Amino acid sequence: EMELEFLEEDGDVYVNKVAIEEALFGPFEDLVLEEEPNSGKPSTKQGVYLLLRSLFLGFSEAWFQEAILKLQHKKDARERGDRGDRGERCDRGDRERHRPDPDGYFHLPGRAELALEVQQKILPRFGFDATKEGVGDMIRHCSAFLTDHDIAHLFDAINRKLGMSPAACSRFRRFCSSFQEPIVTGSQNS
Repeated sequence: EMELEFLEEDGDVYVNKVAIEEALFGPFEDLVLEEEPNSGKPSTKQGVYLLLRSLFLGFSEAWFQEAILKLQHKKDARERGDRGDRGERCDRGDRERHRPDPDGYFHLPGRAELALEVQQKILPRFGFDATKEGVGDMIRHCSAFLTDHDIAHLFDAINRKLGMSPAACSRFRRFCSSFQEPIVTGSQNS
């Protein structure tokens, strides 16, 4: 059992779990519309879970994941001091010098704007504005549920899809768990 615990944290395993659940129980989008028919902000664990799961599925789409990888590569290239946009092939020496962001992509330029493309489609169904301010409101709202293991796990899985390392996900979850006062909008993904 201990050998399999690491799989709980793997985002791809989670995606497969979601796919199996949808195959067994029907499309998730229908469930979301049935459970949260524009009834305002979710007030239960189930409602918050549906919101986060919907965001997770949106961030799991191939186009989004490709865009996140491009943002990461762009940041890595900038930090190495090269442009990364010359179209040149990397040789072995370039690959050996390449090191991912030591901060685990806790800050990734362009991520907030990219994520908003997905969030704008989902947040209004759960009572939040489709704006950067709405994203901040949603994060503050969901942070009240982070003591729940399922919610915390899904919260981290979302941030993995947003390109954060496991350590950066944990750091961001701890940050959000500490909210006592409203946060400044835009600090999530900038």
